[in-house]
Amino acid sequence: MAEYKQQLTGAQRKAAKYVSPDDFKRTLLDISKGIEAVHRLQGDFSAAVGTSKTSKKVSIDNVGTFSRRDVTAYKNSLRKHVEGLKKIAVFIKKPSESRARGANTQLKDPYFISDQLKNFVLNGNFGTYNGMAATQLPQLQQLLQQNILSAPIATALLGLYANANNLAKNGRRIVPDQYLISCFGGNTDTKFRINGQELNAGTANDWSDPKIAKSKRDKMLAYFQNSNQSAFARLSQMYSKPSKKTGAVDNSPVYDPNLGLKWTGNMTNHNLYRIPNELVPENYKPLIAKNTPQGQQNKRLAAEVELAISGSPAVDGSRKRVGGFMSVYKAAKK
Repeated sequence: MAEYKQQLTGAQRKAAKYVSPDDFKRTLLDISKGIEAVHRLQGDFSAAVGTSKTSKKVSIDNVGTFSRRDVTAYKNSLRKHVEGLKKIAVFIKKPSESRARGANTQLKDPYFISDQLKNFVLNGNFGTYNGMAATQLPQLQQLLQQNILSAPIATALLGLYANANNLAKNGRRIVPDQYLISCFGGNTDTKFRINGQELNAGTANDWSDPKIAKSKRDKMLAYFQNSNQSAFARLSQMYSKPSKKTGAVDNSPVYDPNLGLKWTGNMTNHNLYRIPNELVPENYKPLIAKNTPQGQQNKRLAAEVELAISGSPAVDGSRKRVGGFMSVYKAAKK
């Protein structure tokens, strides 16, 4: 009986604290023990006072003294904590494979890309695997037909392209070939298009409202200023952030015609063609929405493509490609 107060206090304290499903389970166990303790307290108190309706405190097994009011207070307090679990439950951190790796799951979400990037993938040489062109992976084809990609796929594609076409390496840069220049340089632009339709981005004034998130506002104002330029022209005006580890500053641009494209600028290049959700036509939005069958299907397709090309080698050869194209291809054919 000595654990009355310990169990009740522990249940009350832990009911308001949680960080993971395991912690939540432990909280439930503590509350379960608390409920058991309250029942025993109620029973022992009733046995001690019998049929008397006394309001005085009575001693129970040398643990302490309790009044009828004390018993009611414990019951009410525990009831509140049990009811509070409903609010806690919706915020439980759900375990996932990606969280175990420390990854941000939102980075895997599909998004819409402009025609320029889609055409680069559709018409480029990304290597062949068992006689099948890499970009002929059925799931990737389905995504591209809808102007959809995800960050992991986009990141891997340049690695595939660089290796398939033996692009020259210059330190942590790659030297673009004529195909890359024709897609992202020269007289090309970075205007947002889906299936040949240029999207109406409004005017710069539409995005100058301070209520719009600064990152979004800056991105769109840069779009209005530079969308007539090619991706490489815009990258030649961008510079890498200082190193987080050393604080070192690289004063060379992300893209330099004489040095090439920084590997770390790969996603910067792709992001110039990533269409903001605000510009996506309404009839396209269900294709990537999390609560629609089309959106869920496309997220599954993106995950399968990512799995297939997740072993794509980095430009510097630091990773080995583990293949996987044929296994996913065969699965799609079943």
